[in-house]
Amino acid sequence: SVMIGSSPREDRRRSFFDDANKQVQSVCKQLLKRQTAQGFDGIGFSQGGSLLRAVVVRCEGLRWGRLITLGSPHAGIESAPGCPSDDNRQDKRWCTVVKKVIESSAYSPLVRNRVIPAQYYRNPEELPKYFKYNRFLADINQEVRVNEDYKRRFVRLERFVMYKFSNDTVLEPTETAWFGLGDPTLAKVHNRTGLSELMEMGRVDFKIAIGRHMKIQPSTIKSLAQDLQ
Repeated sequence: SVMIGSSPREDRRRSFFDDANKQVQSVCKQLLKRQTAQGFDGIGFSQGGSLLRAVVVRCEGLRWGRLITLGSPHAGIESAPGCPSDDNRQDKRWCTVVKKVIESSAYSPLVRNRVIPAQYYRNPEELPKYFKYNRFLADINQEVRVNEDYKRRFVRLERFVMYKFSNDTVLEPTETAWFGLGDPTLAKVHNRTGLSELMEMGRVDFKIAIGRHMKIQPSTIKSLAQDLQ
């Protein structure tokens, strides 16, 4: 596992307030120091799955086998993330603040590189702003410019497994956890990133995790264990 903050509390705070691109750089440096001949299998939870995919495509020198993500906003979110009712009080407060900030000013200079969920916010009604100001999701999804190195690294994955929660009230749309599968407007993204190529090679799995967002059930744990065999 990797940490962004100096403590679990700081790590949690920075899941709300930080620069996603700097987090990716930090994780890249940490993993390069741990590199082994066998390489890595990665599991990313919620937004961590999108951040880990960014590490896969941006970080030269790492070897990857399988990338598994659960409830990750690979195709972005169209509205501010919902706040789970059972979050602890501190997380609930941060989540509420983030939700209000994104809804009012996601692309403003003070927000777009400082609030993590704003960096994968992709409102279809504001795509010109998204293309102009987003420096994280629009980059790793190759929506503004093409980076063949990103695609080259991504298609080297042995397996890419995406779980969508069956009762997800946090991500909108929920299909973002499956990289917007079935959305014709994302066909170019799927081609540019290499997802279409991985699918053609039979290396992509779309799975359902029973339950609410990030409420991992025994059936999902069993499925994850099988994914890693």
